[in-house]
Amino acid sequence: VFMKKILLSILLLFTLVACGNLETYHTPSALKKGQKTVRLINFPVDFEGRVTKDLEKKGWDVYTVKGGNQSIEVRLYNLKLDILGYGTGYLKFVDLRTGKEIARYSFKIADPDDVQKKIIDVLESLPGA
Repeated sequence: VFMKKILLSILLLFTLVACGNLETYHTPSALKKGQKTVRLINFPVDFEGRVTKDLEKKGWDVYTVKGGNQSIEVRLYNLKLDILGYGTGYLKFVDLRTGKEIARYSFKIADPDDVQKKIIDVLESLPGA
């Protein structure tokens, strides 16, 4: 019974610490036909592949190198992974048409699947997406 309480306490603490915070800064103008394009920068290759596949299913054209005529950039900063594969860092979403930052998502002890879902949620919430 004592061990169960300790385990539950650890899980509760982990749940309270594992979090993400989305800050929005700028609402971009609506994406026009052909502008549903995104550039992913600084992502680990395996994660980049999973995000690319999910975004392409939603109709996004995804690029992983600079150049071209992408509308939105998602850049990963300060990624640190723990031994369990949970990450800490932040994502910056930028409207490349204006150079203005749209949003920033900071995460701590985050499951990569949750970070991936947040990327898709933010991009799909843009006007015209």
